[in-house]
Amino acid sequence: MIDGDDARAEALLRLPANLDLIALPHLFMGGQIMVLRAEAQRRQGKLDAVAETLSRIVSQVKAGGPVGGVRTAGLKDLEALAAQSWGARLAPADVNELRRWVALARAGRSTANASNSASAAGRFPAGLSEREAEVLDLVVKGHSKKLIARTLDLSPATVKRHVSNVLGKAGVETRTEAATWWMERRPENWRGAAG
Repeated sequence: MIDGDDARAEALLRLPANLDLIALPHLFMGGQIMVLRAEAQRRQGKLDAVAETLSRIVSQVKAGGPVGGVRTAGLKDLEALAAQSWGARLAPADVNELRRWVALARAGRSTANASNSASAAGRFPAGLSEREAEVLDLVVKGHSKKLIARTLDLSPATVKRHVSNVLGKAGVETRTEAATWWMERRPENWRGAAG
């Protein structure tokens, strides 16, 4: 999706239709995948497919699934989906649920930003993982995706996924913005890849 190849992203983000998202061992991942797939579909103009994907997510959440994974898929993507004119494609209750997720994601980001400055050692802003923090350290140094992959012994695709996750969590659009964001928020005692 970062490269604008929404058709490929949609294909890669497909989950089996009979898969119970609530039963997934990684509940957050299932929610993230479904929201990203819906956004890839929306960007291609496949509104009927998006409505089907969103209805599936809403029904899983209403059945007791956590909304956390949906919220962490990225505020920008959730906002784009909520801003779409759905007409009769999506039930009003489903649209309202989508808007509720946006509000929760916004509130979570505000809460995370407020608490990050006083966060304890070992915790990272906006819910970043330790690996995402390591990747950000190397982005700050100006390393390319390939160099980051070699340095951290990861595949370039994995680095790309980490950078995408960071952009969503930080609420920024470019690597440069992410680097600036990280320099302002990196814990003082953090001795990751840049340490």
